Amino acid sequence: MKIVKTKTIEAKEILEIPNKELPDKALIDFKDRKKLHNEEPPKFFVYIQDYAWEAFKSHGKRIYDEVRHEAQGIFVGYYFKDQFGEFVVATNYEEGNGNSQSAYVEMSEECLAKISEKCQNDGTLMLIWVHTHPNFGVFYSSTDYNCLKTNFYKPYQIGIVVDIKKEQHKGFKTKGSDVVEFSDYALFNDEKNILFPLYESYKIEIVRKNDGRINELTEEVKRLKFDLQSKTTDINQLQKTLQSKISGTKEIKEKLQNKEKNIECLNSDLQARTTDINQLQKKLQSKEKENEELKKNIQNKTAENERLKKDLQSKTKRETKKMSLIQGFFISCSGVDKEIMKEYFTEWNKYVSIGATIFFTGILASLSGGYAFYIIFRNTNIDVVDTKALLGAIFLGLLWGIIIFTLDRFIVSTYKKLDNKSTWKRLGNELFQTLPRVILAIIIAIVISKPITIKIFENQLSELIQSKSINFPNNFITKINALGDLTANNTHMWWTSLIITLFFIIIGLTPILIKLITKRGVYDEILDRIEYENMIEQKLKISHKNSEINKQL
Repeated sequence: MKIVKTKTIEAKEILEIPNKELPDKALIDFKDRKKLHNEEPPKFFVYIQDYAWEAFKSHGKRIYDEVRHEAQGIFVGYYFKDQFGEFVVATNYEEGNGNSQSAYVEMSEECLAKISEKCQNDGTLMLIWVHTHPNFGVFYSSTDYNCLKTNFYKPYQIGIVVDIKKEQHKGFKTKGSDVVEFSDYALFNDEKNILFPLYESYKIEIVRKNDGRINELTEEVKRLKFDLQSKTTDINQLQKTLQSKISGTKEIKEKLQNKEKNIECLNSDLQARTTDINQLQKKLQSKEKENEELKKNIQNKTAENERLKKDLQSKTKRETKKMSLIQGFFISCSGVDKEIMKEYFTEWNKYVSIGATIFFTGILASLSGGYAFYIIFRNTNIDVVDTKALLGAIFLGLLWGIIIFTLDRFIVSTYKKLDNKSTWKRLGNELFQTLPRVILAIIIAIVISKPITIKIFENQLSELIQSKSINFPNNFITKINALGDLTANNTHMWWTSLIITLFFIIIGLTPILIKLITKRGVYDEILDRIEYENMIEQKLKISHKNSEINKQL
């Protein structure tokens, strides 16, 4: 069941409304609610007219007797407030039609639209969603909770479930994001001006109210009879006027007959000219047939030419747009789906550039890491090659390069171009999405650049370490500290170290910058479509599972 959400409705101050302007005379009694309750009423209370309640009971009993199904409907009425708080008065009951079962009911959209239209015409509101649980007791299922939270969540709306066989009932109301039990509601009889609970203590004679309504209808019939007599007099006068018009019409007919004779003469001339035109049309048709045959021949030739062009284009594409091994390797390095990318060669250059940058960054990381690990594990004699340290450095350097390659590939492949009509909003979202990746790329670039910087300044660092007579001159930490002292005391060295670090930062950021500055491409659209289709498929499975559970209940 779908409810159209409307704008916010506020309660009307009932004491400020004159009695003559109230839509129902029975609403006058609610101007003194303390007298009606014999005490101060609650801050929010729901009143249901007894004849509206009887209409609901009759509807629920009829549906159960006929098909043993649940029934539902909506109480409609008015929303007011006074010095004690807010309250609603349900004055009528509208039956709900649609799909129903012994433990399930759903109102059709057509029925709901009719109730909504009637409320707009009458100036009323949909206040209470009520349905039956015959012989099942009074409780709310998960479907009932969702319906109330989704469709009857406004402050003046509640839900009531009724077991018409056991004569039990229970109310519910939304409170924030939850649904809680609600008991501040009662029936109201406007003849005796009293409140009483549903199914308890007091039975109302609706007949007395209907008798008064019959008297009102009788007076209405008398008034309509009087109006009918006056309308009959007007009709007689119109008939006399019509007769005079008919006499004038006869004169017009005589004139028209004379005109018709003249038209017959003109028709004879017209027929002679039509014969000549027909002959010309036959000649024209023969020419048109010849033209149609020529057009068909031209169209056939054109279609054949188009087919040949398409065949030629497809053959040309297959011959010229074949992905090379290097292109395929670098595209795989960029983290995209190679099989999808084969069909869209316009995207190859972008992702080949991204993949090449990621690959060579990994190569530089392997060299840098290998050198750093060799410095760490080699013996103190720098003039002799330490074979064990060299083999370990090669292995760890390759492992370090693979780690950096994997991290770079992950950073680039998880970055997505957004689809947003507002350029500034899209750019802001993409920059926010890019920020953690940029920070990680800068850290990786700094880690890669330091060992290479140590190798470039190896001679200067050795001189500085020897001048300080350090016990462990070949230790990696010692060289890092020496590099810090060297750049702190020598401006040229500091600038050179900074340029090397910035160089590797630029290399590390290049894949992200390429994706950031380039437009959203065909591959991005295809990837979004595949993700959306997978999401819809999973939601459909969940929906089908919920439907099976509801049927079992």
